[in-house]
Formats: sequence, C-alpha cells, structure tokens
Amino acid sequence: MRGTPGSSELDDAASGTVATRGAAPDVDTEAVVELEHALTRRILVATAIAIPTFVVIWIALVGIAVDVSGTGFEAPVGMAVGIGVLSGVFWGAWAGFATFAPMFDEADHDHERAVE
Repeated sequence: MRGTPGSSELDDAASGTVATRGAAPDVDTEAVVELEHALTRRILVATAIAIPTFVVIWIALVGIAVDVSGTGFEAPVGMAVGIGVLSGVFWGAWAGFATFAPMFDEADHDHERAVE
C-alpha cells in the first residue's frame, strides 16, 4: 500500500506498515539521567549559597533603613529574612540553571552529530 498513488499515511497506519522516517536514534537514557542529576545538584548548591547571601544583604538593607527611621527592628528584620530566603531561592535556581546551560548545549550538539 505504501508508495501507491493516492495512498496516505492514514492508509498505512490502518494496515500497520508505518515506517519511522527521520526518527532520531535512541537517546542514551543513562546519560540524560546523569545530566539531569548534575543539573539538580548544581541548582541545589547554587541555592544553598544564594540563600544566606541574600538574607545577609536584605538584613543589611532593612537594618540601615530601620536605623535611619528609628523604628523597632524585630518585624522588619524578620521580613528581611523572609525576602532574603525567597530571593535566594529564585536567584540560586536561576544561577544554577544558567551556569549549567552550556552543558545542555554540548549534549544537544553531541546528539545532533550522532543523528547526522
């Protein structure tokens, strides 16, 4: 049925003779899993570094502002800690992924070379 005039891929699918034209070769799943684990480790390490850094930065900023205004320190410093944690999680995850992006590009180029 394949290759006959007027036949379509639906006809081929109905007969069970669909070939996988242009399909990519099997991806090395162990390499992909290892790459994903490495990305997770990189994000966790970057986040673990960014959280205390941003907490200190926000405490310093809010501490200076509160000192100048002459109000109490407890509530504003508590909020500064919370904002520091949130910003540390965001920027740590972003930095971990952004520094790992070249490794994804390299793996993608290796896969494209294998397909050719």
